[in-house]
Amino acid sequence: MALRKWSFHYPISGKANLDALLSTHYATLDYLIEKEEGDFLAATKTGWELGRKAGARFFVRFSDDLKKHGRDLNGLAKILNVAYQSLSSKKFDEITVEEGVIVFDDYKCPLCEDYVMPDELKGKGGRVCIMVDGIFTEICNMAGLKAESWETKCRAAGDECCRHELKITK
Repeated sequence: MALRKWSFHYPISGKANLDALLSTHYATLDYLIEKEEGDFLAATKTGWELGRKAGARFFVRFSDDLKKHGRDLNGLAKILNVAYQSLSSKKFDEITVEEGVIVFDDYKCPLCEDYVMPDELKGKGGRVCIMVDGIFTEICNMAGLKAESWETKCRAAGDECCRHELKITK
């Protein structure tokens, strides 16, 4: 699949540049929290939208492959797992495919493991890895599916894993 050819890699070593991604990710999250005057939930929603727009830009060259391989939920789950690995340098620990829903669990999420969420924000519904869900939503759109993905659990907020739930809406 052509999607496997793309990822955040150093051009010479072939290793994922996770440090560069995390620096950008955390800086963006900090900026959004500041912009939203400490409203972590509003920052989360804006982060999701940024992820959706980033997904459109990053994966547009694979739209034909996405349409071809992403028509059924099992194929879509595989594509999204590869996309996540390209972003985070690891695959999800568990993937559950059910009627109209794919649940992705990561018990050692590298996107939020070093992020220290202030205690006063932990119970407010904010999520650190929310951009992944915006990207997943946009990948589904490119595959011709109407879907929404949302992070329902986050390790940075004190949950045992980061959980992303993608629901097909059409």
